[in-house]
Amino acid sequence: MRLAATTILVCGALAAFTGCGKDDDDKAAENAVNLLGTWTETCTQSTDDADKPVDGSAIVSYTFTENNTVVLETKTFKDNACATGEFSLRLSGTYTTAALAGSTEGASKIDIKITKEEIAAQSAEMVGGFNAEKWCGKTDWAVGTYVARTKATCTGNSAPAFDPGETFYNIYKATGNALYFGKTGAEKTGATDATRPTTLDKVQATKA
Repeated sequence: MRLAATTILVCGALAAFTGCGKDDDDKAAENAVNLLGTWTETCTQSTDDADKPVDGSAIVSYTFTENNTVVLETKTFKDNACATGEFSLRLSGTYTTAALAGSTEGASKIDIKITKEEIAAQSAEMVGGFNAEKWCGKTDWAVGTYVARTKATCTGNSAPAFDPGETFYNIYKATGNALYFGKTGAEKTGATDATRPTTLDKVQATKA
């Protein structure tokens, strides 16, 4: 059974800066306040590992709270226009922000630690497939009902799975109605602090 290949880009890498100036600290405080709330990406067509378009699409949303909790939700679709639902992946966790010394773009650091991953079927077709495969050991899947998931369970498919405690290292800028994250790549994956991105990508999401 095909599951749309969708990856939440909450990853990054860090340049070799040391120390923080007052401007960096001020910008970090401003970004942290502006970050609060729910942000939503536009519908994006899915791509393969070579970044070539494939059938399917997704919408990603981010919700950041004053208590430093975060929910990242990816809704995937069978078509290329985000109309026919497949499944949703919801990551819950905590986040911390800090100044990024020397950033000429007004960016700050953000680290997101995953505490829970859940998945839900979003169509009767997906429910039938999940139940037929006894996915996650279940035969009572229902549309829109989230089920907890780790690398130890529900594996063997293209949807990513994260273990509790996994952390993604990135940079970001939140200003007005626009949220930017760092530009990831082969070396700037965000899997470690040493591979945190150092430059911002295009607008990632807008505030709801």
